[in-house]
Amino acid sequence: MTALWPLRPQPLPGEALSSWLDRLAATYGYERNDLQHELGPDAARPTIDVSIADEFAHALSQRTGVTTEQIKGMTLEGWVPRLISSADETKDEYEGYAHSYSVLLPHGRMRTTVRPSGPWRPWISPRGIAHCRACPVCLDEDAIGYSRLHWQLSWLTSCPKHEQLLRPMIISQRLGVVEMTSSRSVVIPYHIVALDVMTMQALQKGYVDTVSVRIHAGLWLRLLRTLLEELATPGFVSGRVRKLVHRVWVATKLKARRRSLATLPFEHLDDARRFKLMHAAGMAVGMLGSGSLEGFGRDAHILQPHSYPPADPHNRRWLLWNDPVPTALC
Repeated sequence: MTALWPLRPQPLPGEALSSWLDRLAATYGYERNDLQHELGPDAARPTIDVSIADEFAHALSQRTGVTTEQIKGMTLEGWVPRLISSADETKDEYEGYAHSYSVLLPHGRMRTTVRPSGPWRPWISPRGIAHCRACPVCLDEDAIGYSRLHWQLSWLTSCPKHEQLLRPMIISQRLGVVEMTSSRSVVIPYHIVALDVMTMQALQKGYVDTVSVRIHAGLWLRLLRTLLEELATPGFVSGRVRKLVHRVWVATKLKARRRSLATLPFEHLDDARRFKLMHAAGMAVGMLGSGSLEGFGRDAHILQPHSYPPADPHNRRWLLWNDPVPTALC
């Protein structure tokens, strides 16, 4: 039987596996790479926050006393299929994830000109998730600075607790926190914060309360991804549909050229263009919820007040999924 390590700091709420391994190694004055002789080469993999082998999870569990389920819950794999469809890179999932629902546009009117040119995962930059983003105020409040896994995916723009933009940072147990950009303060639009509050509710509780119904976190994330896709639809959409999308962009007061947003999937855009799209999505959700905007999509009523037609209770797409929220987020 493998002996437990004498010093075993426990995972912190929402912590990414790489962050916890960094803290474990630092307890003994090591770097994470130095754990390879105990745990194998997986300990040093840059993609360790995506998925891990069962053998690695078992070895780590034996030495720390943390269950393999909790360890896997600190990776993207622990969110499949509740929050994301797959932790694997693929082109085939794109339309199934981003085009299955419709909110602003009639179903089937989604843009079809954009396809991932390479491997794709929802909400994950092609740079992967080793590129750390963090809330500087959260890190200031932490007794020990650590990286949250949900910070690394593009479904969040800000920290809704502190209304701070998530900034590129390096969190080192030896060097402390190193900010990779200037510390210039950025004013976060209200509608982005409101959107991120809903997404954090999805991540922490497993559901979102819209103005009309409680829906599962996985459905919320798919609806949000649908909205982003619809708002980036280029100018060939005409008539009342074009006017509807234009109303949302006008309300943001952003000078956004939607054709520049339609060249790549949302995950592959740069930070500035993703920020604009998230602002527009937050504005759309706010306008739909207040009743000042009526979407043409078959799923728009989920985000609109009760006066709009309710979801069909016999349609399985509307059932509240019963899968629990990943324990690492609680």
